[in-house]
Amino acid sequence: MYYHVKFAFLVWLQLPSFNGAGQLYSNHLRPFLLRHQDRLDHLTEVVNGMMAKFIIAHEGEFQLAKLIFLKTLASVRQTIHPADSPANGAFQGQSRRIKDSQSLEDEEEEDDDE
Repeated sequence: MYYHVKFAFLVWLQLPSFNGAGQLYSNHLRPFLLRHQDRLDHLTEVVNGMMAKFIIAHEGEFQLAKLIFLKTLASVRQTIHPADSPANGAFQGQSRRIKDSQSLEDEEEEDDDE
């Protein structure tokens, strides 16, 4: 029963013929936000200040995490696309090419031309 009611509510919100999202915003959300605007602005400023202090205090850790992430990303790229990087003495076999229907048609046309 819950999922049926949830589905009906989401349909009501989305369908333009019902304008459910507009009604919900106009009748409930906007009046709430206007009534509490000063408190929400103050809370936003406090959280922004705390986040700025946190980022400044842990800038070294963020740089280290970024470096680790970039090195991991480079390693993954090298593993996925080894042809883009040097082989470093590793054994490399011949690369295979998978032929799709278009390349097969092109080969048949080349054979017909000869």
